[in-house]
Amino acid sequence: MTGSGLICSFVSDRMPELWLRIGEHLMLTGLSTLFAILIGVPLGIFIFRYAILRSPLMGVIGILQTIPSLAMLVFLLAILKKIGAAPALIALTIYALLPIVRNTLTGLEGVPSNLTEAAKGIGMTAYQVLKLVRFPLAVPVIVAGIRTAAVVGVGIATLSAFIGAGGLGQFINRGLALSDTNLILLGAIPAAILAMIVDFSIGGLEWALKPERKRDKNGSFSAIIRPIVFTMPFILILTGILPKFTASLPFFNQASSYLNKDKTIRIGTKNYTEQIILGEIMAHRNYC
Repeated sequence: MTGSGLICSFVSDRMPELWLRIGEHLMLTGLSTLFAILIGVPLGIFIFRYAILRSPLMGVIGILQTIPSLAMLVFLLAILKKIGAAPALIALTIYALLPIVRNTLTGLEGVPSNLTEAAKGIGMTAYQVLKLVRFPLAVPVIVAGIRTAAVVGVGIATLSAFIGAGGLGQFINRGLALSDTNLILLGAIPAAILAMIVDFSIGGLEWALKPERKRDKNGSFSAIIRPIVFTMPFILILTGILPKFTASLPFFNQASSYLNKDKTIRIGTKNYTEQIILGEIMAHRNYC
């Protein structure tokens, strides 16, 4: 068998687990980015309204961003005293906060003063100016921050495998332990492709949300693809949660157990051959 044939055979043999890990990776990235949006956008608006708090809050968020990823995961693991998705989601949410908060603040500050003065001149209150003028014009900049946070999250999520949260890092971790380059690439290449897909889909959403897109004529190319571009991030999210709704399919049986935390027992091992073998034996014994 040729080299390409061996590679195809290697990937096809692991395809069910590969789809499972991609789903886990998307779920970790998608949920953490969503949590970061729910926290970061209001926080950015808050520090825009109260300028005295900008430096302290941005300083705290910046300090959290400088903590090494593995150190953050271990720290949260020690606090929560459990392995799995919870500490990984918290860490990924923390790392996604800085670009979202900073871009929200930058977008709101970047609205031309003549527009805000005109809004005040026609009798708008400060809240109405923020809601009807500043925020709509700042949305493309905010989405650019979300785009950065999501792409960074895809990369950091590979480290979640070290605390039993799953994802494509499982292959990388296993490949490093076994000195298996094929396993490392099986995790690294899909993660890189996934980062590009996430970047492209959110970049398309950023393009579609620009104010000038609303002026595109009906029937033009931009007007036709705009609704399609809007759905791309949601398709990625559905791909991440799909295993939960396809539990009856043998292909996704493991994915349903990942999402059903009440029936899942996570087994942690040290990164040595004997411990890995013992952990696998216990996992298969429990599964059967």
